[in-house]
Amino acid sequence: MKLSNYYEPTPRRLKKLGDTILIGSTTLSAMMMGSPFTDTQKTWIIFGLNVVGVLGKMITNLFKEEDGEVEQ
Repeated sequence: MKLSNYYEPTPRRLKKLGDTILIGSTTLSAMMMGSPFTDTQKTWIIFGLNVVGVLGKMITNLFKEEDGEVEQ
């Protein structure tokens, strides 16, 4: 895991994990709109979920495929 690996190909398993984190946090953010929390609480919860989703996706991009791993 290095910053220089950000633009290198990501392993398939980690790419799926990052996508799952992003989709899950976005889905939960959308579901929060119907929750019984106050508007201020909803705003902060949605903000936190979106930050988790984006950071989860970005962190998985820091891993690099090994030389033997080839995605087909």
